[in-house]
Amino acid sequence: MEIERKWLVDKNRCPGLVLYDAEILRTEQGYLNSVDDDWLIRVRKVNKLGTNKKLLEAGQDVIYFLLELKTQGLLSREELRYYITEPNYKETLSKCESIVKKTRYCWNEDGVYYEVDIYDDHDFVTCEVEFKTEQEANNFKAPDWCIKDVTYDTAYKNVNLGK
Repeated sequence: MEIERKWLVDKNRCPGLVLYDAEILRTEQGYLNSVDDDWLIRVRKVNKLGTNKKLLEAGQDVIYFLLELKTQGLLSREELRYYITEPNYKETLSKCESIVKKTRYCWNEDGVYYEVDIYDDHDFVTCEVEFKTEQEANNFKAPDWCIKDVTYDTAYKNVNLGK
């Protein structure tokens, strides 16, 4: 079960983009179907680039490929994840209707794991935080650089952001 909230971010005040030793991931993900289906089917390429203090040198980066299935939902949903090969990824991506490219900054602060996404094709930045329970999610007070809760706004779901 995945339980997460999402916010729009003031990137000029977001500490993980500059101050912390945040891990940087370059992600490309495609969706084979739409939010009208019971399960979303996503294929994803993740390239670990290093941190905002030290990027990896060419050839040191780590790339992996995933096939992920997620049930519909806004705060809570089921998620299945499978590692796939690069040829499987490329073949599946070629069939996707919606593709999103983004750079993700990840760091842990005071026991909270933040994932901040900067999208190639959009002017906004988002932050996601996963929780163990819905109660924990609902009780969480976001930092002041999280300027608007968009957890329940489907316009900010990645499947709706692709081109």
